[in-house]
Amino acid sequence: MQSLKSHMSRLTFAVLMLGAAGLAGTLFYEPAHGVDLVASASSTVRDPAAAARQRVCLVLPLQQRQRAVWPLARKAAHRHGLEPALVMAVIQTESRFFPMARSRRGAQGLMQINPVTARHLKLKRPLDPKANLEAGVKYLARLYNEYHGDLVLTLAAYNAGPAKVAAAGGLPDIPETQQYVNQVLEHLSHFRTLYSGLARF
Repeated sequence: MQSLKSHMSRLTFAVLMLGAAGLAGTLFYEPAHGVDLVASASSTVRDPAAAARQRVCLVLPLQQRQRAVWPLARKAAHRHGLEPALVMAVIQTESRFFPMARSRRGAQGLMQINPVTARHLKLKRPLDPKANLEAGVKYLARLYNEYHGDLVLTLAAYNAGPAKVAAAGGLPDIPETQQYVNQVLEHLSHFRTLYSGLARF
């Protein structure tokens, strides 16, 4: 009985420490500008493994969050014919690898998919990292093909929407979108170097 009580005490302590670590992660690791963190989204994630990935990513430093997401990003990129480093660069710019990130405009998850696009992509669980990645990469690949591999227009359309790119006849004169494109391209160069051959086909 004493052994059981001791075991339960250790378990309680571990749970409390994990809770404190989650809170510290939420407070200490800052998401991208304009992106907030959801305190807990596990109830919206039906896949236990996905929920575990969410909780782990919250308390990890940036580089470890990147490594945790990398296998999923690489597989999704290969499925849809994109360079994995590009997918990583978009995630870095959109959410800084926080699976539970939400923007003030309602975009959610790693790829920051807004509600309208989520409905169009039939994404029912936007805070599930795997589902969010699959939908976001699929959409990014569609834009990449529509713009015949023009990364600038692809990224501009992902950020501002295809309608604004069409209206502008190219990169829209929107500071936020122009900054977004530049940031993704900078991160793309970084991830190409970081992962070297692994980040290419």
